[in-house]
Amino acid sequence: MSLFPEYKVPASASKVYTTAVKKVENLMLPLLKFIRKIGQGQLIRRQIANLLQFGCQLDAHLLYQALDTFNRGLVNDIRIHYANPEKPYPDSNNPLLFETTVLLEACGLDDPLQKIYVTSQPLEGLPVLLFLFLLAYLPKVMCTPLLCLSFSFFV
Repeated sequence: MSLFPEYKVPASASKVYTTAVKKVENLMLPLLKFIRKIGQGQLIRRQIANLLQFGCQLDAHLLYQALDTFNRGLVNDIRIHYANPEKPYPDSNNPLLFETTVLLEACGLDDPLQKIYVTSQPLEGLPVLLFLFLLAYLPKVMCTPLLCLSFSFFV
C-alpha cells in the first residue's frame, strides 16, 4: 500500500484512502471508544483546573495574583536563560521549580493538556491509523451551532 511515507500524498489518494479505511474498519469502533475516553479525561482535567483557579481567585485572591506574577517572572527568567545560556538557571538541587509547580497545580494555574503524564516509544503506523480514523469519522461529525464548539457523533 502506498500510505508510506506518511508525509506524502499518494498518487490516487481517494482510491488509496478508501481502500485503507475499509481494511481497518474493524478497528474503528474500539479506537473511537478509546479516543472518547481520552477526550473525556482531558475535559475533566481541564474542568478541575478551571474550578481550582476560580476557587482560588475568589478565596485567596492575593495569593493567586502573587503566584501568577511569580510564575510569569520565573518563566521569563527561564526564557532569558535559553536565549542567553550565560544567564543563571535554577540548579537541579534547588526545589524552586518543583515547589512552584505544586503550588500552580493547587491553584489551577497549570495547563493539564500540556502536561506529559506518561512517555512511550513512538508506535509505527499510529499516525496513519489516526488519519484513517479521521477520514472515517469526520463525515459523521456534526457541529451544534447553539453550543458553538461542541461536536456530536452520529454513529
